Amino acid sequence: MNQNNFLGKKILFFSVQTFNLEKEIKSKLEEMGAEVMYFDERPANSILAKGIIRIKKSLYQNKIDQYYHRILEKVKNEQFDFLCVNKGEVVPEFFLEKFSQLQPKCIKIFYTWDSFANNKHPENQKTKRNITLAYRLKLIYRWKKI
Repeated sequence: MNQNNFLGKKILFFSVQTFNLEKEIKSKLEEMGAEVMYFDERPANSILAKGIIRIKKSLYQNKIDQYYHRILEKVKNEQFDFLCVNKGEVVPEFFLEKFSQLQPKCIKIFYTWDSFANNKHPENQKTKRNITLAYRLKLIYRWKKI
């Protein structure tokens, strides 16, 4: 993807919080001229919440669903050029389907730092099914030219 593709574009960005990587990605996209609206992929980041999400997400599903309904409410009147999902462990399928209905022209991009073969989390698989383009995270680093 050419860096100029983001000039003046509006991006809805979801990522887990991990070693400030989400902040670096958001910052880099903004440097490239994009307007970025960021949401943590998880509704909470406590050790307990992370553990429940990984081990038995169904116990936390109501909180996750409420969180994503609130996000839909916040973004319903916005027009996005891109939806970027980094990791995709928690983003519910209903959100992606509703967002796609509201934003039919929006390009959906899935990023992961792991191989798709190693990323077998069920929600992750649903996310990939609803995403237009799938890229490994190294693209961000290439943009950064480390």
